Amino acid sequence: MQTWNTELYQTKHNFVYEFGQDLIPLLAPQAGERILDLGCGSGELTQQIAAKGAIVTGVDSSAAMIEQAKEDFSELDFFQADACTFTANEPFDAIFSNATLHWIKNQEQMMKNMVGNFKKGGRWVVEFGGKNNCFGILSTVNDLLKEQQINRHVQSNFYFPSLGEYASLLESFNFTIKAAWYFERPTPLTGDNGIADWLQMFAKTYFEGVEDSRISSLQQEVQNRLKKTHFKEGKWWADYVRLRVVATF
Repeated sequence: MQTWNTELYQTKHNFVYEFGQDLIPLLAPQAGERILDLGCGSGELTQQIAAKGAIVTGVDSSAAMIEQAKEDFSELDFFQADACTFTANEPFDAIFSNATLHWIKNQEQMMKNMVGNFKKGGRWVVEFGGKNNCFGILSTVNDLLKEQQINRHVQSNFYFPSLGEYASLLESFNFTIKAAWYFERPTPLTGDNGIADWLQMFAKTYFEGVEDSRISSLQQEVQNRLKKTHFKEGKWWADYVRLRVVATF
């Protein structure tokens, strides 16, 4: 299971919620609306939605993230919960999610559960990794691990659908898609070890079963191999591809 370092997240990977700010105008939260922030992380976007006057609940599967969110935004409601099983006491007017859905392998179970948390006409406003997200990074990880006779598969830990695939999933649950975008978003990483830090943050499960003493050197080797393609203008870049969807139920 993926574990989270909240300090590393907030200091070197704060681009996750900074880019997510663009999603809030699409959500258009209204005063008094009940909104679920699904996969709220450390709560920065939850707080911004609440500042519009909405009644926001933040949920995340990570105990560390929820603890940090409660510490930073104690006036808001945060709960550790699984998206596939979380049930609210009252249905929501909207469900918002940034950079979370690609971590959920059982999408059908998650959608079935979320439908039960919706008001009729509720809004689904989400962004997450689309098809070929970080393909350059993850394929390099995969190649190196195969060379080292460590069996792993590219994207084995992620759900990165095409736009058509995801639209079909939503429509199978009677959602109406209002707008959708599939786009490349090269993302600058912080520091001299941007790729290695990214791997430490987001790809820990690829190195499961590897001796701790080897992981750092393997991650550094991935970074070295990516220098020609992922180091530009004095910065490391992640080859992000995003899927953004606005739908109603």
